[in-house]
Amino acid sequence: MKVASCHSSKAEVQNMQVTHLFNSGIAMAVATSSTSEGYEEKTKRHKESIFGKFAHIVTGSDKELDRGKPAPGKSSRFFLNCWRQWTLQ
Repeated sequence: MKVASCHSSKAEVQNMQVTHLFNSGIAMAVATSSTSEGYEEKTKRHKESIFGKFAHIVTGSDKELDRGKPAPGKSSRFFLNCWRQWTLQ
C-alpha cells in the first residue's frame, strides 16, 4: 500500500484510502443530499479513481426521500435508506 506523505493532496489521500478498502473487499456506499445531477457534476473528476469504487449511491433525488433539509432526521434517513436499498440488491 502506498503511504501518504506531507506533500500528498487531499484527493490523493482519499484515493489511497478508498482504493485500499476496495482492494481489501470492503464494500462502500455514498449517501448524499445532493441531487443526482449535482452528485455527477461534483464527482466527475474523480469518477474512476474514487467514486467508481462505491457499490451503492443514494442521492437527494431518490424518490423515497420526500423531504429535504432541514427536515428532522434527514441525515439518518439518508443513511438508513442507502443501507436498506444496498442490502436488498
